[in-house]
Order: sequence, then C-alpha cells, then structure tokens
Amino acid sequence: GCPMPCGVTISRKEHVKNVEERIDYLNSVDTTIMGSRNGQTALYLWYSLRKKGIEGIKQDVIHCMDTARYLRDEISNLGLACRVNDLSSTVVLERPTDETFVKRWQLACEEDIAHVVVMPNITRDKIDQFVLELNEVKEKFGRWKPKRSDSPLSKLSSSSWGGGVCVAPVGDFKNAK
Repeated sequence: GCPMPCGVTISRKEHVKNVEERIDYLNSVDTTIMGSRNGQTALYLWYSLRKKGIEGIKQDVIHCMDTARYLRDEISNLGLACRVNDLSSTVVLERPTDETFVKRWQLACEEDIAHVVVMPNITRDKIDQFVLELNEVKEKFGRWKPKRSDSPLSKLSSSSWGGGVCVAPVGDFKNAK
C-alpha cells in the first residue's frame, strides 16, 4: 500500500493523444489527467508495485475475492439478500436498518442496498465481527422492505441474479489462464 490515495491509468499511446495538451510555459506536453503533477504519489505507487511484484499482487487479488465470497456466504447465512459478481471483491447487500452501524462500518449505501469493497487488509476475523454486528442490527431493528418494485433491493433479490438464497455462482478465477 501507499501512505496516501493514488492510482494509475494504463492506456495505449494512441488514446493518450486524446488528452494531450501543450503547456507553453513548460515547453512540454502534459498527458496527465486534469494536469496533475504530484510525482510523489506516482513514486510511492511505483515502489509499492515493484516491492509487491506480480505474485504479491496476484495473492492480494485471490485473498480479496476469497474473502468477498466468505462475506457473501456469511451474510447469506443470516438470511439477508447478498450478492457478489464473478471476479469481483464488491459485496452488495440489503442496507442495514441502523444508521449508526452504517456509519461505523462506513458502508456505501444507495436507497435500500449497501456495498462493501473487500480490500487486502480485510481479514476473516474482521468479517466475522461485521457479520456479528449486522445480525444484532437485524434482530434489533428488522430489515428493509423494498421501497418499490424496481428498487435496488428488489433487483438484488430477483431471479435475474440467480434467484433462491441470493448466492450467485462464482467462477474458478484462480486457475483461469
């Protein structure tokens, strides 16, 4: 990881030409998005990627996807609607009814659903604590009813996702070539 938020965009050279802009006072061409020039974040990101290497990055991805499926399974075991797409570490679930819980866990919510992005630092112990508290919220405050027939929660629970217990199948990404 890096000590500050940063990211990278990889693009083919012919597409970079579309954002290229001549900067006269620099006697140069700027190809950065929004003209950002903070070289320190790029250096941190480069160092982090080099230190971790391809195998380290692959292990992070596998960990995140395995942990996301674990979270999906644990939430589903509570009887709550929950999904994770193939090759994703984002778990979508019905929105908890207690706003204190939502704020404590910094859940991203939209209407009657929430989502959790599983990152490399998330452990099964952290998931177990989250699920324990989520179950307490469910028992104390109940569950959301879909706000309307086309609400996100209605779609989350629909058969178009696979129906049933709301556990979608996940492909074998570890052995994919």
